[in-house]
Amino acid sequence: WNATGRPVPGVSVADLLEEQVGRTPDATALVFGGERVSYAELSSRVSRLARLLIGRGAGPETVVALGLPRSADMVAALFAVLQTGAAYLPLELDYPVERLAFMVEDAKPLCMLATTEVLARLPETSQTIVLDAPETVAEIAALADGPVRDAERVAPVGLDHPAYVIYTSGSTGRPKGVVTPYRGLTNMQFNHREAIFAPVIEAEAGRRLRIAHTVSFSFDMSWEELLWLVEGHEVHVLDEELRRD
Repeated sequence: WNATGRPVPGVSVADLLEEQVGRTPDATALVFGGERVSYAELSSRVSRLARLLIGRGAGPETVVALGLPRSADMVAALFAVLQTGAAYLPLELDYPVERLAFMVEDAKPLCMLATTEVLARLPETSQTIVLDAPETVAEIAALADGPVRDAERVAPVGLDHPAYVIYTSGSTGRPKGVVTPYRGLTNMQFNHREAIFAPVIEAEAGRRLRIAHTVSFSFDMSWEELLWLVEGHEVHVLDEELRRD
């Protein structure tokens, strides 16, 4: 019963998402309010933003803070960081500014992604990229889409490199950053494919499912819903008001 070991393929979840894009480019990947994003469009957003981040120095063993509201762009930004080989640090916008400032000071991100709407609620960093600023929009639009290759990266993506940093609640003292490697996400994807996705899809006669993403991106459980996206299903990102209802 304890013989649960399985070989883990040498690919990241960002690689697996691109494989899914190749299979179903025109299918809806994400829904946020009235916005519908196909797999092909999501791939384009991810790849262009990844190239912007690489140009800023993002790569293995660096951290990119995500100070973004719940949206399709938050999902694209998360996968863009993973395409660079860096780790993402989710900043929950409801947290007190003192806690966010501590997280930024402790993790020392290379840069932070934000939007004009939430910029005032975030701590200052050495490099803040405002995604909806006209100059950033123009810069991203000028970049190529298509999967990012190792030759473009600062260094190749390694499965033992950090993929994300999530902070504990701090209820027993100061919050502590917990690092999860790329290998953990890849292992989780293949485990879920065998133990969860396959039985559910068989029960649903193979049809694509609609999955509600309700969990905070600053919580590990957010991947339980994002892995359905990687597997080819339609994920609906609920806004803050719907998520709390």
